[in-house]
Amino acid sequence: QGKFIVLDVLAEDAQGRRHNVEMQTRPHPAWGSRSIYYLSRALAQQLDAGQDYGWLRPAIGIHLLDFALYDDEALAHQATWCFELRDQRKPGVRLGDELELHLVELPKARRLPPGPGPYALDRPLSAWIDFFTHWQDEARMAELNEPAVRQALNRLQEISADEQTRQRAFIRARALSDERTARREERELGHAEGRAQGRLEGEADLLRRLLVARFGPLPLTIDQQIEAATPAELQRWADRLLGAESLSAVITG
Repeated sequence: QGKFIVLDVLAEDAQGRRHNVEMQTRPHPAWGSRSIYYLSRALAQQLDAGQDYGWLRPAIGIHLLDFALYDDEALAHQATWCFELRDQRKPGVRLGDELELHLVELPKARRLPPGPGPYALDRPLSAWIDFFTHWQDEARMAELNEPAVRQALNRLQEISADEQTRQRAFIRARALSDERTARREERELGHAEGRAQGRLEGEADLLRRLLVARFGPLPLTIDQQIEAATPAELQRWADRLLGAESLSAVITG
């Protein structure tokens, strides 16, 4: 419905391996659990009840993330990750190749050069990232020589010429802009509500201290009334405080 800009590509290669390719624009708290869950399902759904486990083929996740999942300074120069089932003390020993999850952090990858090096990207991957980032730059796209990327670019140009496809792309782009605007407005509203709540709690705390200084420790029921009071009630009780002869005259009088 154009509400979530998340793309899943489910594919099977010539060896029968299952690939789940995801593109995601932002993280969420359960991102890791969700990724492992769906990758595991891609493996488990290959077998019907009673089938031989030998029929299983590897399930491989490839996630392209438009955010930095690992933002520690020590990890700033590593943009690609591969998680597998390996022994903790001897990582060279694998349990099997049935589950494999590859991550590409695009914000980091855009800063890394292609070619050899401990964290450099191989040239095909570098070409793909250049395509994802600069696909509208005709001059830059003309310089890309990676065959698979050229094929993707040609296909994109073909579907972009279709009026219906352009309309769908517009709807998705508009949905993304609407979502970003809504999140910003929610943050701003939350900040405003937080400041208002802070002022209310401060006024309630001040009233408590004044009442304790005047009448001694407060009964639990009075403290609860102050906790639940509106700004208008707190102001009214504060106005009564100086002339009141008893606690009940302030709160209920």
